[in-house]
Amino acid sequence: MSDYNSIIFFQSFSTGYLPEELGIEGANKTLKRFSAVIMATPADSRAVKSLNNSQGTNKFVFKKVGEKMEDTKTEVVNVFKSLEKVKAEPSQGSTFLKDRLVELRELNTTEHFTKFYEEMFPFVQTLPLVISQKEIVFSKLVSGLHMEARLSLGAFLELIDDLSRDLLDSFIP
Repeated sequence: MSDYNSIIFFQSFSTGYLPEELGIEGANKTLKRFSAVIMATPADSRAVKSLNNSQGTNKFVFKKVGEKMEDTKTEVVNVFKSLEKVKAEPSQGSTFLKDRLVELRELNTTEHFTKFYEEMFPFVQTLPLVISQKEIVFSKLVSGLHMEARLSLGAFLELIDDLSRDLLDSFIP
């Protein structure tokens, strides 16, 4: 089949007109040859039909709920954890609060958080300093939670979480 005939066939196929209606001579022969190539052979249809393993006529067999449950692997997942990995220990000679404060300083460049960082950084250098100044640190963290600084709210909540990891039992009133 020539390229011209195949182009005409595709054009007639996409427009919905028969090749005779387009005024193409010998289009029936071209159409018959082309359709013979596209049609599936009986062997192909048997291969598709053999996909059904049951005696019914349905192609697809749906699993019962019990079979689906058996196939599903269940894992216990803590939904409340974030997707980020949580460090088990702070950096050497540091605190969780200081590590997170330095990390968030790079990510959050709002004016409100920058001022908070400059005020807070001297209080979070070591764990004994955080424990002795815990009321000041906590009051500064809570005072940073207001709607005028809504771009920094997530950062302040993360810092409160890290303060609780540093203080452990003394964080709970």
